[in-house]
Amino acid sequence: MTPKLAACLRELEVDTAAGKTPNLEEIRQAWRDMVFVWHPDRFLANARIRARAERKIRRLNHAYEHIMAAMTGSGRLAPTAASLSPGTRKNESASCRTPGSGFMPQPRPQNADGMRGKRVIAIASGKGGVGKTNFSVNLSLALAESGMRVTILDADLGMANVDVLCGLTPRTGLAEVIAGKKSLPDVVIRPFPGVQIIPGVSGVAKLSDLTEEQRDSFFAALADYDARDQSDLLLIDIGAGMSKTVRYFMRAASETILVLTPEPTSLTDAYALIKTVTADGGIIPMRVVVNKTASEAEARRTVDSLTRITRRFLGFDPPYLGYIRRDEAVLRAVRRQSPWVISHPGSRASMCVRRIARRLTENAAQAETEAAGGVRGFFKRMSGLLAGRPSRPSP
Repeated sequence: MTPKLAACLRELEVDTAAGKTPNLEEIRQAWRDMVFVWHPDRFLANARIRARAERKIRRLNHAYEHIMAAMTGSGRLAPTAASLSPGTRKNESASCRTPGSGFMPQPRPQNADGMRGKRVIAIASGKGGVGKTNFSVNLSLALAESGMRVTILDADLGMANVDVLCGLTPRTGLAEVIAGKKSLPDVVIRPFPGVQIIPGVSGVAKLSDLTEEQRDSFFAALADYDARDQSDLLLIDIGAGMSKTVRYFMRAASETILVLTPEPTSLTDAYALIKTVTADGGIIPMRVVVNKTASEAEARRTVDSLTRITRRFLGFDPPYLGYIRRDEAVLRAVRRQSPWVISHPGSRASMCVRRIARRLTENAAQAETEAAGGVRGFFKRMSGLLAGRPSRPSP
């Protein structure tokens, strides 16, 4: 081991005592943990500590890249869209590298209109308390581990808490963008490699309550940002329940993931949401995830119960995407305000969400090409729905 490599391992606080040689996964996990601990967005209230954190992040990234190059020969890992410069905005973070050995994100395909086919996935639930937001955050990290670049839009405007689960305290969010006080790049946060968050703010008005001018300005800001953004996928964490805004997000998105639990009330509310959305304008692309389940068998039984009802009364079988095991690691992670994929990477819940991420990335190129106009198409449909115009035809 060269002195340079040893120094880099010490920077990441990797244990090399007694001649122990760490493996690649231990290196990656040490780097993730250190980036989380030292992320500048955790120190927004103290400029001096934030500046120290930014310098630390630069050293961590340099050490990580040197170690990976030395151990794999693959050179620099693929960068995320973020980069640190002297003019970095307050809510932006230091440059981070996408986890994964040798993965290089490919340019997104374009549709017939020349638009980038970025997938837009809405994460929905029929009721609160099923773990929808927690699932959204950890799914984004699992996708980032595979090399995808993910943006999370916290659209649960009344009870926005994506930032809370990540241990962040943003001072600005969508409320300031809607009010015209901030531009979207000013509020975007990059808490983890390959993941960026557009934070909501609890207590702001619903989109359906905004004036037409406010809505148009808001969607124009999002579309303008997307034109320069290099993310591969937009995850939208929408509110729970069956409000008009929730249904509009589901109809406008390229696809929807419906999160439910084995509880009878969750099953009933999930069916009610599917029925209401279908009544609005036909069947939409939708897959089901069962959270907080004791086993895969219980998850399968839950989905079977749902599909028997939807098949009988709606003529629709929502496909099963996966399940998340009930896991004490999830509760511990929530108390620590850390995603469980980071704080407990070997937990049952982490393995489950990575399995779901792999299924989402299968045939990803085809899904992106068929993403109905990408993000701009989504904004166009959403704006039309809010203005009272009909949505796209059912597939």
